[in-house]
Amino acid sequence: MPPGTVSAGPHYHRGRDEFFYVLEGELVLRVGNERHAARAGAFAFIPRETIHGFHNASSESATLLVMHHPAGVERFLEEMQQLAARHGGREERAALAARFDMIPAPASTET
Repeated sequence: MPPGTVSAGPHYHRGRDEFFYVLEGELVLRVGNERHAARAGAFAFIPRETIHGFHNASSESATLLVMHHPAGVERFLEEMQQLAARHGGREERAALAARFDMIPAPASTET
């Protein structure tokens, strides 16, 4: 993931745990109020109700494997891709995120 491409701003899940495994490169991973440089080989478990997010702050690409428990988030990604292709608005994106248990954290808690 080159800088400025895929990232996840601060959010949490009420009924879903999330796992991150950095395959290549380096990301900044936020877990709660802490930020960590996560290099290739880093693993993080994010329990439900924990604010988290990530971004690539480097000029190099990075590859991140993301897993959710329980499963089902792949449907969110498919629907978000369709929404982006038809230039869906902010309200539609927010409704889709809420439907898939992705609750944005307050704006003052940046990744």
